[in-house]
Amino acid sequence: MQRRWWPSVFVVLAVVLLLAGLGTAEEPRQGGTLRVALRADVINFDPPAIQDAPTSGVAFQIFEHLIRRDFDGSYAPGLADSWEIAEDASEYTFYLRDDVTFHDGTPFNAEAVKFHYERVMDPDTASHTGEAFRENIKEIDTPDNYTVRFVLHQPNAAFIDEVVIQNTSFIASPAAIEEYGDDAAFNPVGTGPFMFESWTPDTEVVLTANPDYWDGAPNIDGIVYRPIPEAGTQLTELRTGRIHFMTSVPIEQIETLEADDDVVLVGEPDFNTRYLVFDLDNPLFEDEKVRQALSYALDVEELVEVFLEGVAEPGKGPLPNYSYYHKDDVYTFPYNPEKALELLAEAGWMQDDDGMLRNADGETFAFKLSTPQGRYTMDRELNEAVHYQFRQLGLDVDIEVLEFATLVDNLNARAFDLAYIGMMQRTGDPTAHLDLMYHTEGWANWGGFSDARIDELLDAGKRTGDEDERREVYYEAQDLIAMQAPTIPIMNEYYLMAHRAEVKDYIFSVSRTFDFNNLWLYE
Repeated sequence: MQRRWWPSVFVVLAVVLLLAGLGTAEEPRQGGTLRVALRADVINFDPPAIQDAPTSGVAFQIFEHLIRRDFDGSYAPGLADSWEIAEDASEYTFYLRDDVTFHDGTPFNAEAVKFHYERVMDPDTASHTGEAFRENIKEIDTPDNYTVRFVLHQPNAAFIDEVVIQNTSFIASPAAIEEYGDDAAFNPVGTGPFMFESWTPDTEVVLTANPDYWDGAPNIDGIVYRPIPEAGTQLTELRTGRIHFMTSVPIEQIETLEADDDVVLVGEPDFNTRYLVFDLDNPLFEDEKVRQALSYALDVEELVEVFLEGVAEPGKGPLPNYSYYHKDDVYTFPYNPEKALELLAEAGWMQDDDGMLRNADGETFAFKLSTPQGRYTMDRELNEAVHYQFRQLGLDVDIEVLEFATLVDNLNARAFDLAYIGMMQRTGDPTAHLDLMYHTEGWANWGGFSDARIDELLDAGKRTGDEDERREVYYEAQDLIAMQAPTIPIMNEYYLMAHRAEVKDYIFSVSRTFDFNNLWLYE
């Protein structure tokens, strides 16, 4: 097996682009069908309804955004070849390509863009992002056939991440939407490099190459996606050549793949964070000294090394380590059980003769640690070790293993003490992490954390379009959040994929994971 992943996203990009520049030993071959495994079947191809990862990965081939991400995570032209942002970030103007048609032959233009966004915003569409889009967009102007201007209710420097590069912002053909109505979910028509041919539920999704794609026709004839829920079955199918791509690699399969010369493993640091969140309504965790103590009590570096060596890094602060706004010197809590006991003593918790922590009334420091099993890599195993480290300090902690759906229900109901959860995002923009997890109104603020200054900073970060000012704002916010310790960052997990060695010129990037239109098959 050929193994390719590195500890730095910048090294990854440099090496991958160097390899791409050198090219392969021969010119790309035309033809062949790429076969890709999905962890689950697709659900609904109507963009306002797309939420799940399998569907979005397939939809990425069919539809496009006004702007896309380049391999290094920066913004790149998509259906718009240029754009302007007002100095106060209250207006966004996109200048569209004039050489694009939908797969049904109808023209892509400003009216198509306006139709799409207004449809997402229409309450009758019932899109899960409809409310967020309505809160952002005041009006949509079309000065001419190839110019679209979004006027916002208030400045938002994160508008592209929050709105433009969302699954629901994949732009579909208005003619197809009107023709198919409710059946648009099963008849997707976009502008992308591949066109929808068929979907047989629980069996396969078939796409064919778009010969008229504005950015150049793909080298391959098409793609067949097969839902294969069992990771072991995916592994067998990959190693025997019945599929070309395995889009998610469990850590326990890495050793097997390493021994296979017919497979290439690719990956790099992602924006997926895993952390422990405190319920701040629990009297045990109201005092930030206690939360800091529990942070000192965990040897996070050892946990990541033992359970996720080579596929994750210890979390460093509330933002993903590779976010372009991450503060490198943000405070972290190094493993220091003596400091933990010191802080707990200041909060009124002392060890008895048996080493158990008790307060003045003789009560033990008792709580539950909730973890899913199988949702994240080694989640149960890692939290069994967390449980052990807490018990070593004298904490009277029980561990409960829950179905992920039950854990989420408990988080939403605030029916937990300390829970292990993840934030899975395709961007490192702070609005996709800090706003959701630490703003008083954030939908993923399961612990009930609230700080007026942090809210003020996060709101300011969205309002300013100046990059330097925005960075300063988020640096201060990260420091304040880190010191109050409403969560314990555990790790940033890498994204790993595996493909057959006969797949050539595939460039892996977490920003363009499913970019298949430049690869070719040596078969």
